[in-house]
Amino acid sequence: RGGSPPEMVENAYLASIVGHTPGDVVVVRGTAPTTPDTQSGVSPATPSQLRYWSFCTNEYRKPYPVSACVIDADAELDAGGAYTIVVSTPQDRPANATAANGVTWVDWRSTSVNMLMAFRHMLPAEDFAENVFNVAPGQLASEVMGAYTPHTATCAVATFESGGAAACGL
Repeated sequence: RGGSPPEMVENAYLASIVGHTPGDVVVVRGTAPTTPDTQSGVSPATPSQLRYWSFCTNEYRKPYPVSACVIDADAELDAGGAYTIVVSTPQDRPANATAANGVTWVDWRSTSVNMLMAFRHMLPAEDFAENVFNVAPGQLASEVMGAYTPHTATCAVATFESGGAAACGL
């Protein structure tokens, strides 16, 4: 969709608000859409499902300061193209929430306010219907996005350590 008119929306978001509970982690899992590997010099206009995607956490207070972000190129993916993101404070980071275990860890940062988690999709291919742009306000993302839906669970650190995302219901 390069060269789109200025009135065209180029980014769409899914968001969720989560409160901090000591000893718990937030786990997010889904299938990552394909994106061009621009970090290896591939043109951003190379055909793919999306131009770019990201997962960010923000403090849920105006002006919603960004706490941390993971861009598509930095997300750990398993052999099937799925990501597992764990958000926690450093002291609650599960021992297995590491890149070596296929997990992308995100520091919760400030726990004094709730966290706003946001997934961003940028410039979907016309034939990639399972994107955030096609989720109507109030509609369940899973009705449109299928395997690309970011599913979220909260569980105890020990639960994640004992069995990963599956132990947390994902």
